[in-house]
Amino acid sequence: MKKMILSAMALFLLVTGCGANANTSAVSLYDRGLKMAQVVDKMAEDDAYLALFSTNDELKQIAQEIGSQDYTTPKTVYAITGAGDMMLKMADLPKDETLQRVIEQKTSSAWTTQVNSLQGTVLLAATSILLYDESFVYEGLKVPTTYLYLYDGVYGVTVTYIPYEQNVVRAIASFIKADESLLDMLKQIPNVTVDVVEK
Repeated sequence: MKKMILSAMALFLLVTGCGANANTSAVSLYDRGLKMAQVVDKMAEDDAYLALFSTNDELKQIAQEIGSQDYTTPKTVYAITGAGDMMLKMADLPKDETLQRVIEQKTSSAWTTQVNSLQGTVLLAATSILLYDESFVYEGLKVPTTYLYLYDGVYGVTVTYIPYEQNVVRAIASFIKADESLLDMLKQIPNVTVDVVEK
């Protein structure tokens, strides 16, 4: 049943034109992430959108602060793998391989939430309502990978790409309050890779 659903999803994306073409040269992960960054930026700038999810003035203020930053051109983009494994190492996992795979997929982007939680509950709440995800067909992605876009400002954007069967990829974009020191920390963790991505 699971394979049938994934196959149907992949076929739907191809037929309707949603998402990228299966050819990796169609839309790079770098460029897709840039477009998703623009979407979450619009979410942060739109008062009507924010009002749908919260009436908290402090949360709205932080969201507006996030939205006031320019996300057009990143200073540097990094590809990060293995960061989600940090959470897995702190828990007793089920022995079932399918469940292990499900948990891996769920924790692939959760580490960015953990980073934001260290900055306070209001920032965590604000970034939580500014999440955006989409699915598309893409060949070649083997492991969950997070693209971290750093800009001239205190906020960056993370886009985590999670591969499924049939070349279906789910992408989750969110804001993160981080700088180069986060990368220094990640580089110290075994099995975490951090590489600069060239456009």
